[in-house]
Amino acid sequence: MTQTLPAPGELSAQRKRWVLIGVLVGMFLGSLTGTIISTAMPRILADLQGMEYISWAMTAYMLTSTLAMPIFGKLADMYGRKWFYLGGIAIFLVGSILCGFATDMTQFIAFRAVAGIGGGIMQAIAMTIIADLFPPAERGKYQGLLGGVFGLASVIGPLLGGWITDNMTWNWVFWVNLPVGITALVILGLGLPAVNKHYLTPSAQKPRIDWWGIVFQILAFTPMLVAFSWAGSKYEWLSPEILSLLGFSLVMVVIFLVVESKAQEPIVPLSLFRNGIFNVSVITGFLMSIGMFGGIMYLPMFLQGVVGQTATNSGLAMAPMMVALIIASAVGGQLVSRTGRYKIVGLVGFSLMLLAEILFSLMTVQSDGLTVSIDMIVMGLGLGLCMPVFVVACQSAFPHKQVGVVTSSLQFFRSIGGTFGIALMGSLLNSQFKVEAAAALPASIAKLIPADKRDQFLTPQALFSPSTKTSFEAKAAAFPGGKDLVDTMFTSFKQAFADSVHHIFFISIFIVAAALLVTFFLKEIPLRKTNRPAAEEAGAELLAEGVAGPGPIPAEFEPDLGEGTTEEGAAGPSTRKTRK
Repeated sequence: MTQTLPAPGELSAQRKRWVLIGVLVGMFLGSLTGTIISTAMPRILADLQGMEYISWAMTAYMLTSTLAMPIFGKLADMYGRKWFYLGGIAIFLVGSILCGFATDMTQFIAFRAVAGIGGGIMQAIAMTIIADLFPPAERGKYQGLLGGVFGLASVIGPLLGGWITDNMTWNWVFWVNLPVGITALVILGLGLPAVNKHYLTPSAQKPRIDWWGIVFQILAFTPMLVAFSWAGSKYEWLSPEILSLLGFSLVMVVIFLVVESKAQEPIVPLSLFRNGIFNVSVITGFLMSIGMFGGIMYLPMFLQGVVGQTATNSGLAMAPMMVALIIASAVGGQLVSRTGRYKIVGLVGFSLMLLAEILFSLMTVQSDGLTVSIDMIVMGLGLGLCMPVFVVACQSAFPHKQVGVVTSSLQFFRSIGGTFGIALMGSLLNSQFKVEAAAALPASIAKLIPADKRDQFLTPQALFSPSTKTSFEAKAAAFPGGKDLVDTMFTSFKQAFADSVHHIFFISIFIVAAALLVTFFLKEIPLRKTNRPAAEEAGAELLAEGVAGPGPIPAEFEPDLGEGTTEEGAAGPSTRKTRK
């Protein structure tokens, strides 16, 4: 029989604070890697000669982290959060250190994939630990706090990444993770209980890991992402290679669903999809991630390649968006906790995101950093309001013993949206740039480029690498008026890149508009004020019978809390009736 320790919800106030701090530090670590790399990525791709691998450079981390989320979210429900979470931090640190030592794109992509496994574990379990510490009625402000930490990392990340890229070497954007990660390991290693008796599988039923579910999950989603990464860049969208990958993925998805329907402890329980709140949250999270990453990942490239800012200044221009995100996330979380109303917060958030995508689509080569920053503030306000809403709603709609798999499944589909969005948009960016650049390239330059070298020449890499531009100028010096030709070429490249990014923003308008529409179907239920299993089971039964919310719990469903714990978990004798 597994020995249990006090559940996080029963910890002392001081220990709760330390656990919360540790989780926030871990979230900061995971969030930092996604934002610090955004301003450094153009230089990394240029130095490692890998602009054609832009989708893989961004997608490798997202792919492995996405696949890890539901697997370790479920395992954490079965065996406890602590050691999986600490292991995730350790794996993430190893992958980050190795990224800093990468000497070519193959190594870089492989090491990013390693770091992604750790990042996925951390992301899946962090919000679950918050759910262990606090009941749904209180979680809004703490989920908002997590959103604020993401925003803080997003403010610091681009600035730090840009400064490091401009003044040191890009390798250090990965090595700075080490002290933050060690801090999180120490705090959580000392403060987080090893096992929470509220979510452990009963000892009479030996937990069974869904190995076949894990295998078919990987087989289902990996080829799909590969197809989206290659389509439009390496192969045509309707080529046999792409269609074969998508067809294989579709078959594996069907098999995965069949396997999960029969598994004793499925990685992704299909029963979750019988809940309307979960379905709406999955769809909106999927769409929100596409819109979010479309802005965060490609705006720095627009600022550096089109506006002409340095990596540091492009990070500085993004800071207002993240400050707005921090403020909106904190305010939105407090509103949810104080009022219990979360639907209106989500609607306002997506409305602001939609406005931001429209503003992004209006940017031109004449846009300055101030205009871009104002547009980003609107995006930050929308993202901040949306982030805590759907997690809190989903966690309140299920019994606490399922909070790990519910949270990780929601994160899984959010990450799928981000992964697919980055892969799809990166592929569209590369393919569209070749079309736009070929059309905009002056005839005097186009005739100098051999037909078999045109695809290699029509790349935005020169916009981000001073050394590449210098090389062009040196080669052009042999021709009369060579410098003017290079200047003309770069002007046309900037226009082509701006037009290509506009296509991404234009697509994002429709994606965010769809998310706003789906949010209208989100049902509101009263947020529970306790994590106690029996009370939740009663609430779940009432919810299944069509009652608006859990409401008052009949006495026969109240658990025997024992001496020393009251309804709200405070010290004192129990005044509740025990189950007969």
